[in-house]
Amino acid sequence: MPEFKDTIPETVQDTALLYSPLVIEDPAGEDTLKTETKKTSEASIDAEIVYTARDSMIYGVDSKKVYLYGEGSVTYMDKELKADYIEYDMSSNIVFAKGMPDSTGAIRGRPLFKDAALEFEAQTMRYNFRTRKGFIEAIKTEQEGGYLHSTITKQDQFGNINMKHGKYTTCDLDNPHFYVALTKAKSIPGDKIVSGPAYLVIEDVPFPIGIPFGFFPNTKTNTSGILIPQYGEEARRGFYLRNGGYYFALNDYLNFTLTGDIYTNGTW
Repeated sequence: MPEFKDTIPETVQDTALLYSPLVIEDPAGEDTLKTETKKTSEASIDAEIVYTARDSMIYGVDSKKVYLYGEGSVTYMDKELKADYIEYDMSSNIVFAKGMPDSTGAIRGRPLFKDAALEFEAQTMRYNFRTRKGFIEAIKTEQEGGYLHSTITKQDQFGNINMKHGKYTTCDLDNPHFYVALTKAKSIPGDKIVSGPAYLVIEDVPFPIGIPFGFFPNTKTNTSGILIPQYGEEARRGFYLRNGGYYFALNDYLNFTLTGDIYTNGTW
Protein backbone atom coordinates (compact mmCIF):
# COMPACT_ATOMS: atom_id res chain seq x y z
CA MET A 1 0.00 0.00 0.00
CA PRO A 2 1.55 3.36 -1.02
CA GLU A 3 2.20 5.74 1.86
CA PHE A 4 0.57 9.21 1.59
CA LYS A 5 2.77 12.15 2.60
CA ASP A 6 0.52 14.76 4.23
CA THR A 7 2.37 18.08 3.64
CA ILE A 8 -0.40 20.64 3.59
CA PRO A 9 0.40 24.38 3.86
CA GLU A 10 -1.49 25.97 6.75
CA THR A 11 -2.00 29.31 4.98
CA VAL A 12 -1.89 30.74 1.49
CA GLN A 13 1.26 32.63 2.48
CA ASP A 14 3.18 29.42 3.25
CA THR A 15 5.50 29.59 0.25
CA ALA A 16 7.70 26.64 1.15
CA LEU A 17 5.41 24.25 -0.71
CA LEU A 18 4.10 26.52 -3.46
CA TYR A 19 5.53 24.29 -6.17
CA SER A 20 5.79 21.01 -4.26
CA PRO A 21 3.99 18.22 -6.14
CA LEU A 22 1.90 15.61 -4.42
CA VAL A 23 4.25 12.61 -4.33
CA ILE A 24 3.20 9.04 -3.56
CA GLU A 25 5.95 6.61 -2.59
CA ASP A 26 5.41 3.20 -4.12
CA PRO A 27 7.24 -0.02 -3.21
CA ALA A 28 9.17 -0.01 -6.48
CA GLY A 29 10.84 3.23 -5.45
CA GLU A 30 9.34 5.26 -8.33
CA ASP A 31 7.71 8.66 -7.66
CA THR A 32 4.49 9.47 -9.48
CA LEU A 33 3.01 12.92 -9.99
CA LYS A 34 -0.70 13.30 -9.20
CA THR A 35 -2.29 15.34 -12.00
CA GLU A 36 -5.56 13.60 -12.86
CA THR A 37 -8.98 15.21 -12.67
CA LYS A 38 -10.83 14.91 -9.35
CA LYS A 39 -14.52 15.40 -8.60
CA THR A 40 -16.48 16.20 -5.49
CA SER A 41 -20.18 16.43 -4.70
CA GLU A 42 -21.56 18.31 -1.69
CA ALA A 43 -25.12 18.29 -0.38
CA SER A 44 -25.13 22.09 -0.16
CA ILE A 45 -24.67 22.62 -3.90
CA ASP A 46 -26.70 21.56 -6.92
CA ALA A 47 -24.07 19.91 -9.12
CA GLU A 48 -20.62 18.39 -9.24
CA ILE A 49 -17.51 20.52 -8.78
CA VAL A 50 -14.63 19.38 -11.01
CA TYR A 51 -11.06 20.49 -10.37
CA THR A 52 -7.79 19.85 -12.21
CA ALA A 53 -4.17 21.07 -12.15
CA ARG A 54 -1.20 20.74 -14.46
CA ASP A 55 1.62 20.58 -11.88
CA SER A 56 0.16 19.13 -8.70
CA MET A 57 -2.76 18.79 -6.31
CA ILE A 58 -2.31 18.60 -2.53
CA TYR A 59 -5.10 17.32 -0.27
CA GLY A 60 -5.65 18.29 3.36
CA VAL A 61 -7.53 15.49 5.06
CA ASP A 62 -8.24 17.43 8.26
CA SER A 63 -8.74 20.87 6.69
CA LYS A 64 -10.83 19.47 3.79
CA LYS A 65 -8.94 21.71 1.38
CA VAL A 66 -7.42 21.06 -2.02
CA TYR A 67 -4.44 23.09 -3.28
CA LEU A 68 -3.99 23.31 -7.06
CA TYR A 69 -0.68 24.43 -8.59
CA GLY A 70 0.05 25.27 -12.22
CA GLU A 71 -2.89 25.99 -14.57
CA GLY A 72 -5.43 25.07 -11.92
CA SER A 73 -9.10 24.93 -12.90
CA VAL A 74 -12.32 24.61 -10.90
CA THR A 75 -15.63 24.16 -12.76
CA TYR A 76 -19.15 24.25 -11.35
CA MET A 77 -22.10 24.12 -13.80
CA ASP A 78 -21.52 27.04 -16.23
CA LYS A 79 -18.90 28.71 -14.00
CA GLU A 80 -15.17 28.19 -14.50
CA LEU A 81 -12.23 29.63 -12.57
CA LYS A 82 -8.65 29.26 -13.79
CA ALA A 83 -5.42 30.41 -12.10
CA ASP A 84 -1.88 29.27 -11.38
CA TYR A 85 -2.76 28.85 -7.69
CA ILE A 86 -6.21 27.83 -6.42
CA GLU A 87 -7.22 26.85 -2.90
CA TYR A 88 -10.58 25.05 -2.72
CA ASP A 89 -12.33 24.52 0.63
CA MET A 90 -14.64 21.52 0.19
CA SER A 91 -16.50 22.16 3.47
CA SER A 92 -17.55 25.75 2.60
CA ASN A 93 -17.40 25.54 -1.23
CA ILE A 94 -15.17 28.65 -1.28
CA VAL A 95 -12.27 29.00 -3.73
CA PHE A 96 -9.37 31.45 -3.51
CA ALA A 97 -7.27 32.10 -6.62
CA LYS A 98 -4.24 34.19 -7.55
CA GLY A 99 -1.35 34.30 -10.01
CA MET A 100 2.17 33.12 -9.19
CA PRO A 101 5.59 34.71 -9.90
CA ASP A 102 7.77 33.17 -12.60
CA SER A 103 11.57 33.06 -12.67
CA THR A 104 11.73 36.78 -13.55
CA GLY A 105 9.33 37.79 -10.78
CA ALA A 106 6.48 38.61 -13.17
CA ILE A 107 3.03 37.35 -12.11
CA ARG A 108 1.56 34.75 -14.44
CA GLY A 109 -1.65 32.76 -14.40
CA ARG A 110 -3.87 35.46 -12.90
CA PRO A 111 -7.44 34.36 -12.06
CA LEU A 112 -9.73 34.14 -15.07
CA PHE A 113 -13.43 33.70 -14.29
CA LYS A 114 -16.13 32.82 -16.84
CA ASP A 115 -19.83 32.10 -16.70
CA ALA A 116 -22.77 32.40 -19.11
CA ALA A 117 -22.96 36.21 -18.89
CA LEU A 118 -19.54 37.41 -17.75
CA GLU A 119 -15.80 36.96 -18.24
CA PHE A 120 -13.06 38.82 -16.40
CA GLU A 121 -9.45 38.71 -15.24
CA ALA A 122 -8.39 39.72 -11.73
CA GLN A 123 -5.41 39.97 -9.43
CA THR A 124 -6.99 37.81 -6.72
CA MET A 125 -10.45 36.32 -6.34
CA ARG A 126 -12.45 34.63 -3.60
CA TYR A 127 -15.71 33.01 -4.72
CA ASN A 128 -18.41 30.98 -2.96
CA PHE A 129 -19.99 28.43 -5.29
CA ARG A 130 -22.89 27.89 -2.88
CA THR A 131 -23.96 31.54 -2.43
CA ARG A 132 -22.56 32.59 -5.86
CA LYS A 133 -20.95 35.66 -4.32
CA GLY A 134 -17.39 36.80 -4.84
CA PHE A 135 -14.79 39.34 -3.73
CA ILE A 136 -12.33 40.45 -6.41
CA GLU A 137 -9.24 42.65 -6.47
CA ALA A 138 -8.06 44.55 -9.58
CA ILE A 139 -10.69 43.33 -12.04
CA LYS A 140 -10.69 43.93 -15.80
CA THR A 141 -13.65 42.89 -17.93
CA GLU A 142 -14.96 43.68 -21.41
CA GLN A 143 -18.47 45.13 -21.51
CA GLU A 144 -19.88 45.20 -25.07
CA GLY A 145 -17.08 47.15 -26.74
CA GLY A 146 -15.91 48.93 -23.58
CA TYR A 147 -13.58 47.87 -20.78
CA LEU A 148 -14.33 48.10 -17.09
CA HIS A 149 -11.57 48.25 -14.46
CA SER A 150 -12.04 48.26 -10.70
CA THR A 151 -9.77 48.23 -7.64
CA ILE A 152 -12.25 46.63 -5.21
CA THR A 153 -15.18 44.61 -6.51
CA LYS A 154 -17.97 42.48 -5.10
CA GLN A 155 -20.08 40.14 -7.22
CA ASP A 156 -23.57 39.31 -6.02
CA GLN A 157 -25.58 36.13 -6.55
CA PHE A 158 -27.20 37.59 -9.69
CA GLY A 159 -23.84 38.21 -11.41
CA ASN A 160 -23.95 41.99 -10.93
CA ILE A 161 -20.63 43.74 -10.21
CA ASN A 162 -20.45 46.41 -7.49
CA MET A 163 -17.22 48.39 -7.56
CA LYS A 164 -15.24 51.25 -6.03
CA HIS A 165 -12.53 53.31 -7.74
CA GLY A 166 -13.40 52.07 -11.23
CA LYS A 167 -12.59 53.04 -14.81
CA TYR A 168 -14.69 52.77 -17.96
CA THR A 169 -12.90 53.08 -21.29
CA THR A 170 -12.77 51.89 -24.91
CA CYS A 171 -8.96 51.50 -24.66
CA ASP A 172 -7.95 47.84 -24.28
CA LEU A 173 -4.67 48.46 -22.42
CA ASP A 174 -4.22 47.45 -18.77
CA ASN A 175 -3.31 51.09 -18.08
CA PRO A 176 -5.68 52.91 -20.50
CA HIS A 177 -4.69 56.22 -22.11
CA PHE A 178 -8.12 57.69 -21.36
CA TYR A 179 -11.09 56.70 -19.26
CA VAL A 180 -14.07 57.89 -17.28
CA ALA A 181 -13.16 57.57 -13.58
CA LEU A 182 -16.03 56.08 -11.56
CA THR A 183 -15.98 56.71 -7.81
CA LYS A 184 -18.46 53.86 -7.37
CA ALA A 185 -20.58 51.97 -9.85
CA LYS A 186 -22.73 48.93 -10.51
CA SER A 187 -22.52 46.87 -13.69
CA ILE A 188 -25.45 44.69 -14.76
CA PRO A 189 -24.08 42.41 -17.53
CA GLY A 190 -26.01 42.68 -20.77
CA ASP A 191 -27.97 45.69 -19.52
CA LYS A 192 -26.24 48.81 -18.15
CA ILE A 193 -23.55 50.40 -15.98
CA VAL A 194 -24.73 52.98 -13.45
CA SER A 195 -22.23 55.12 -11.52
CA GLY A 196 -22.02 57.86 -8.94
CA PRO A 197 -19.87 60.98 -9.54
CA ALA A 198 -17.56 60.52 -12.54
CA TYR A 199 -14.95 62.57 -14.40
CA LEU A 200 -12.73 62.28 -17.48
CA VAL A 201 -9.03 61.31 -17.23
CA ILE A 202 -6.55 61.52 -20.15
CA GLU A 203 -2.95 60.29 -19.83
CA ASP A 204 -3.48 60.05 -16.05
CA VAL A 205 -4.43 63.75 -15.93
CA PRO A 206 -7.95 64.38 -14.56
CA PHE A 207 -9.96 66.95 -16.49
CA PRO A 208 -12.27 69.45 -14.73
CA ILE A 209 -15.21 67.89 -16.54
CA GLY A 210 -17.42 65.95 -14.14
CA ILE A 211 -20.93 64.56 -13.94
CA PRO A 212 -22.95 63.85 -10.77
CA PHE A 213 -23.85 60.38 -12.03
CA GLY A 214 -23.28 58.24 -15.10
CA PHE A 215 -25.37 55.85 -17.17
CA PHE A 216 -23.66 53.65 -19.77
CA PRO A 217 -25.79 51.20 -21.79
CA ASN A 218 -24.26 47.74 -21.82
CA THR A 219 -26.43 45.79 -24.20
CA LYS A 220 -26.34 44.36 -27.70
CA THR A 221 -29.66 46.02 -28.54
CA ASN A 222 -30.02 49.49 -30.09
CA THR A 223 -29.82 51.79 -27.03
CA SER A 224 -29.14 55.47 -26.38
CA GLY A 225 -25.92 56.34 -24.59
CA ILE A 226 -22.79 58.47 -24.17
CA LEU A 227 -20.13 58.46 -26.94
CA ILE A 228 -16.64 58.49 -25.40
CA PRO A 229 -14.49 61.12 -27.21
CA GLN A 230 -11.16 60.47 -28.91
CA TYR A 231 -8.16 62.43 -27.72
CA GLY A 232 -5.01 63.71 -29.45
CA GLU A 233 -2.94 66.78 -30.36
CA GLU A 234 -2.70 69.13 -33.32
CA ALA A 235 0.10 71.64 -33.95
CA ARG A 236 -2.34 74.50 -34.64
CA ARG A 237 -5.22 73.83 -32.26
CA GLY A 238 -3.45 71.98 -29.44
CA PHE A 239 -4.79 69.01 -27.48
CA TYR A 240 -8.32 67.96 -28.32
CA LEU A 241 -11.31 65.82 -27.42
CA ARG A 242 -13.02 64.83 -30.67
CA ASN A 243 -16.31 63.15 -31.57
CA GLY A 244 -17.66 63.04 -28.03
CA GLY A 245 -21.39 63.31 -27.51
CA TYR A 246 -24.56 61.29 -27.24
CA TYR A 247 -26.31 58.69 -29.38
CA PHE A 248 -30.11 58.75 -29.46
CA ALA A 249 -31.75 55.44 -30.44
CA LEU A 250 -35.26 56.70 -31.19
CA ASN A 251 -36.62 53.44 -32.62
CA ASP A 252 -35.61 50.53 -34.86
CA TYR A 253 -35.70 52.74 -37.97
CA LEU A 254 -34.51 56.14 -36.74
CA ASN A 255 -31.50 57.26 -34.69
CA PHE A 256 -29.65 60.50 -34.08
CA THR A 257 -26.05 61.27 -33.10
CA LEU A 258 -24.93 64.55 -31.53
CA THR A 259 -21.16 65.01 -31.31
CA GLY A 260 -18.69 67.83 -30.78
CA ASP A 261 -14.97 68.65 -30.57
CA ILE A 262 -13.04 70.84 -28.15
CA TYR A 263 -9.42 72.05 -28.38
CA THR A 264 -7.09 73.56 -25.73
CA ASN A 265 -6.37 76.58 -27.95
CA GLY A 266 -9.96 77.68 -27.58
CA THR A 267 -11.70 76.43 -30.72
CA TRP A 268 -14.66 74.08 -30.80
